[in-house]
Amino acid sequence: MVVFYAGPRPWWWFAERFYCETENYTAKDVKALALDRERRKTRVLERAHDLMAVDGNGGLGRVIRSPKMSNASCFAATAAGV
Repeated sequence: MVVFYAGPRPWWWFAERFYCETENYTAKDVKALALDRERRKTRVLERAHDLMAVDGNGGLGRVIRSPKMSNASCFAATAAGV
């Protein structure tokens, strides 16, 4: 459901999160994209745990960062203990 507009951008509320878009998506489109994003995040996290287990030392001494992960995301993940 669109909650508000900030200029030309609608802000949607779905699954306890806000989403912003500029492509004139329908509610069904936003839901599909939000669910896809969550599935991808789950796969990335599972892979990171697998790599950490294979590494043997819990990943200490080296940083594994996804090419798409920004420095801010990397910092947030590190600060969260991930």
